[in-house]
Amino acid sequence: MSPSATHSHSFSPEDFYRLAGDLYDGLGVNDTEAIKRTIVGRSYYAAFLAARNASGILSTSKSVHNMVVEHWKRHGKISVSNRLQELKAKREEADYVTSRTVNSRDAQRALGLCKKILAEIS
Repeated sequence: MSPSATHSHSFSPEDFYRLAGDLYDGLGVNDTEAIKRTIVGRSYYAAFLAARNASGILSTSKSVHNMVVEHWKRHGKISVSNRLQELKAKREEADYVTSRTVNSRDAQRALGLCKKILAEIS
């Protein structure tokens, strides 16, 4: 595949939200902790990337996560800022704290936070 073919369309962060929702809907069939941790992670990145894109921030540095949170806080969207922070903390826990069980309620909460963020920034 040529380099130009790989950039023929831009990725929609909402696709991560749809994937997380599909995974959540399938929990009755494939109910593993890895799936639940993936739901939390994809929910965060759907919300974060959409919020970053909507803010106009182009940075890809490690500090971009905090830049996006601060952007929404400065622009009067405290709920977006707070939800992003909560969702990021849940994502970090799901990714790095293997001693803690991530359950269906955690996955559901992450999806709910993501849905609210996407609705508020659109």
